[in-house]
Amino acid sequence: VIVMTLYAGNAITAGAHRMWCHKAYKANFWVRLFYMVGTTIAIQNDVIEWARDHRVHHKWADSDADPHNIQRGFFFAHMGWLMCKKHPKVKEMGKKIDMSDLEADPLLAFQRKYYIVLVPMGLAFLTLVPVFLWGEDIYTAYFVGAILRLAFQLHGTWLINSAAHTYGYKPFDTKIT
Repeated sequence: VIVMTLYAGNAITAGAHRMWCHKAYKANFWVRLFYMVGTTIAIQNDVIEWARDHRVHHKWADSDADPHNIQRGFFFAHMGWLMCKKHPKVKEMGKKIDMSDLEADPLLAFQRKYYIVLVPMGLAFLTLVPVFLWGEDIYTAYFVGAILRLAFQLHGTWLINSAAHTYGYKPFDTKIT
């Protein structure tokens, strides 16, 4: 559980966030595959959708175009944004974000096309490994290895945004490079 949590969390932070969304570095096929599998296990949408929302968040932070706008409250910024329709400004501005770099990546195109199939396969893998390797009860393996890990990891990811925008001491500044 701990290893998979760290793996999926690293895939989101180092892969989806730094490598794909912000283009902070480039990686070979095997590193990209490693991160693509990890982001799928993290179940935070496919990388193209994740990066689009994050690019929109950075470009229009703390405004109606921000998918998790802190001006709508801590709960909304934390996870409420996933429970309601996107603000029309989010949709409008999301269409203006250039995603051609990620859409041209065959690994990300594969993930996007088969995401609905890959996620259950990942959950099954996380459940069945402890069952077959050390005889864990299937219900315990599913609850701890898939559900509890996912809840912990998602809240950890969401807390980065909600807490930073609530308790951060510097307002967003477009002049900061």
